[in-house]
Amino acid sequence: MTDNIDFCRTKYPIILIHGLGLPDNSIFFNYWSKIPDVLKNYGANVFLSGHPHSGTHAENAAIIKNRIQEILHLTNSAKINIIAHSKGGVEARYMLSKMDMAEKVASLTTLSTPHRGSTISKLILENRHELNPLIFFNTLMTYSLGIFDFNVFKIGEELTPDYMKKFNEKINDVSGVYYQSYGGVIDNSHPNLLWRHLNHIMLQYEGENDGLVSSESFQWGNFKGSMTVNNKPLVSHFDLIGLHQFTGVYEFDSESFFIESVHELKDMGY
Repeated sequence: MTDNIDFCRTKYPIILIHGLGLPDNSIFFNYWSKIPDVLKNYGANVFLSGHPHSGTHAENAAIIKNRIQEILHLTNSAKINIIAHSKGGVEARYMLSKMDMAEKVASLTTLSTPHRGSTISKLILENRHELNPLIFFNTLMTYSLGIFDFNVFKIGEELTPDYMKKFNEKINDVSGVYYQSYGGVIDNSHPNLLWRHLNHIMLQYEGENDGLVSSESFQWGNFKGSMTVNNKPLVSHFDLIGLHQFTGVYEFDSESFFIESVHELKDMGY
């Protein structure tokens, strides 16, 4: 780890856009763990999106647009760098394509984003009237965090492979914005029983995956690779951003991953 306090001082400020179901301003936990503070310690100017943990792509994209405009005004910056996890990456793409924000964004980095949908969303919707462990887990997780207004079915419809296929036909990348992506991978050696089960389901339909999103689905723009731990597939959908409490696996150093990723953006002039 470097001691350079300007190591992550990018040309433009950074906004972290969270994913589905879990807000970034909960009093119970930090969605991004210590990542924002660590990046700030290395010179980055970092902000959170603060948008709702539920909502459609279009609804959240409009809120994120307003938040970015606030940040640009506050920092007197011409552009911003977006780093988005999971569904947040889809919402950022929608905003760029449909809301005249291309000239305000320098780069979009997506992390484990289901650009081509996820079979898990499809199966949850298909089994919505049954006692399904996927539905039970999602409900238990959100309610335990004090989140009572989350409709997994309404939002899940926009994350199915069929929906995202149509989405990608209409939502085009915009010129002048640098797009890149990362993801993680797990396999049946993962120590968490639930995540092994999720991985097994995804393997049958989409191949290599992080438990919720396949490698094929999270690749967008310049794909920078699937993260591992000493070549071991231990980086789940949540571990990539430091939410290890949902997997019980702490081997992946998400803070170092973010530091290096932001430093690369700095070196590229963003």
